[in-house]
Amino acid sequence: MTDKDFWGGRRTIVRRILRGFSVDDTVAFFHEIGVPLHEEPGGKLFPDSNSARDVLNALLNEAERRGVTMAAGARVTDVTRQDEQSLRVVTGDADVRARHVVLATGGRSLPKSGSDGVGFDIARRLGHTIVPTTPALVPLLLKDEPAAMHRVLTGVAHEAELTLWVQNAAEIRLTGSLLWTHFGISGPLALNMSRHWIRARDAQLTVSFCPGETFDDLERWWTSRTRAHPQTSVATQLSSRLRRRSPPGSSNAPASTMPRRSRISRARIDGVCRTRW
Repeated sequence: MTDKDFWGGRRTIVRRILRGFSVDDTVAFFHEIGVPLHEEPGGKLFPDSNSARDVLNALLNEAERRGVTMAAGARVTDVTRQDEQSLRVVTGDADVRARHVVLATGGRSLPKSGSDGVGFDIARRLGHTIVPTTPALVPLLLKDEPAAMHRVLTGVAHEAELTLWVQNAAEIRLTGSLLWTHFGISGPLALNMSRHWIRARDAQLTVSFCPGETFDDLERWWTSRTRAHPQTSVATQLSSRLRRRSPPGSSNAPASTMPRRSRISRARIDGVCRTRW
């Protein structure tokens, strides 16, 4: 994991943080408190038990062992500068003075958990510049039509590549698992792309069913397959590359009955394995 794996802030800041406490340091810390980790696709680390409760209990036990005082249920309403050496944390019960304060209030996505945006207000009053917030890690809605592609593929998950185009230039390209739903697309890939899509202006999004491959790669594959299996239907040919279901509109006719290559446009072949929104 490097600073390139983080979005939404200056990479120089993330780089300094990672140098101060690296991924290896993080893995070692959790191992020491009894939570061995493993890496899953996409570089994410999860406890071997796959239990969030194990992580919470281990952190609470370690905090108790180190003598940390927990004040659960005490809502912080403000943090002010007492003087040049200390800060005052204002709560509904009593004030707390400290030399250092870490704001870890979350975003604005779940107010009932405390993530209601108050942390941004506190940071702003302390003089920090706040980047305008946008939804992140959310599914993407597609235009709802009776024959919409996502309606046909609802429930299908597969590896794909999403590309965000801004002014006809590829701004962001991500790969991962994509899940088709009745309202659009979800899964890790769509969730990771959502923040970029929401912040973009005059943008388009394309999905490739063959991530990491160029048009020329697909053209060579298609040509070799149709020559080797001329009586196999187009849908069957595609099913060897596109898992479970073919894209809507793919033909069940034998490949040998399709127009000759010279009469098929590059855009038509490209459209078989890539869709633009």
